[in-house]
Amino acid sequence: MPLPRFVRFLLVGLLNTGIGYALFTLFTLTGFSSATALGMTYVFGVISNFFTTGRLVFGTARPALFLKFVGVYLVIYLINLGLLGVLTDNGINKLLAQAALVPFMAVLSYVGFRHYVFKES
Repeated sequence: MPLPRFVRFLLVGLLNTGIGYALFTLFTLTGFSSATALGMTYVFGVISNFFTTGRLVFGTARPALFLKFVGVYLVIYLINLGLLGVLTDNGINKLLAQAALVPFMAVLSYVGFRHYVFKES
């Protein structure tokens, strides 16, 4: 019996998030600003996550869907960046702030991917 789509999304997301958070931490600890670290993490994430999320969760990684995927990622990035700024401006450590935002960003990502990018899958 195959796992439900949202469960697959969460499992693939855990892997992708772990890698992304590790990269964010690495970039932050090597002196990059939050915005730059988050941007570099998202660039890596867009490329790798398109294939893992597309194939393992939605059953397709058709190249024609890549621009829509990038669009959703850009919206999520901007929301993430804005909320990260609000939290850090209020004295929350940027690593803790980003960790707190991960679940919210995951839900937004699933909704965007499911209803906009992979809606026919």
